[in-house]
Amino acid sequence: MAENPSIYWDEAKLNELIRDKIEENFNLEYKGAGALDRNDKAKSEITKDVSAMANSAGGVLIYGLAEFQDDERKHLPERIDPINRNDFSKEWLENIILQIQPRIPDLKIKSVQLASGSDHVAYVVEIPQGNTAHQANDCRYYRRFNFQSVKMPDNEVRDVMNRKSHPRISVKAEFVVYPRKNRDGWSGALVVKIHNESDVFARHIFIVFHSPLKVRGQPIQYEHCTLDDGPDGHALKLEFSNHIGPPLFPRGTLKKIFYFKPSFGQLVNESEKQLNSFHWVAFADSMPMQSGSFTVDEIYSHRV
Repeated sequence: MAENPSIYWDEAKLNELIRDKIEENFNLEYKGAGALDRNDKAKSEITKDVSAMANSAGGVLIYGLAEFQDDERKHLPERIDPINRNDFSKEWLENIILQIQPRIPDLKIKSVQLASGSDHVAYVVEIPQGNTAHQANDCRYYRRFNFQSVKMPDNEVRDVMNRKSHPRISVKAEFVVYPRKNRDGWSGALVVKIHNESDVFARHIFIVFHSPLKVRGQPIQYEHCTLDDGPDGHALKLEFSNHIGPPLFPRGTLKKIFYFKPSFGQLVNESEKQLNSFHWVAFADSMPMQSGSFTVDEIYSHRV
């Protein structure tokens, strides 16, 4: 949801979330009409939930969509829960959100007209990821954790405040198997996409990728790799750096392709521990080290 802030919101879209049983997640939260109230506690909760989204990865908060209360279906949308615009206007909600400091640029509140009454609406709040840490009206900082907004310790607040001073790198990958060997004899490629999610240049990037020796039972060998014995087992180590190339521009993407072919030699004994997923580590300028992993099934793609 958070990756498509230009989505068109109407009652049909809200009903689609209910019909398709779209669960709340890190970037999506539902709030019944009762979440809007004029008491101080309710106002504080609004600033807490909105600032937590901005301090994390951004997302969408929907007021007027109630979730199930039983444990089995908790976090699933149950029904549209209309808000009376005469009691709580879009401007009223906006003024509460403006109590967050500093204000969140590009935040949007969209009013969804409901068929249940001319004064019945739902409010969709689209929250971008902040470029710094945003403080709720209780003078505390929050972030998203699973389905909750939790307090941020000092080191996390400092890290978020540094978003403007260093780049933020994300990594995606696709393991592509060709239907037949290409003209150079390669059977496929591990395609790695490095995205700069910040508004800061990433001038020096270094990525280390560890690949399994076997993918779906087939031993593989990359064009340029070394055998590495790490804590999770033997793996093929791949590296990429832009030290002789241009920087990664803000919001830009670099793509690195590691070609592979079947391996007919046994690199390690079958009894030795081997990595069974793809792991990566990324460094960029003064950015704290980023890391992650992908299972084979998550990135496997067989081209036809």
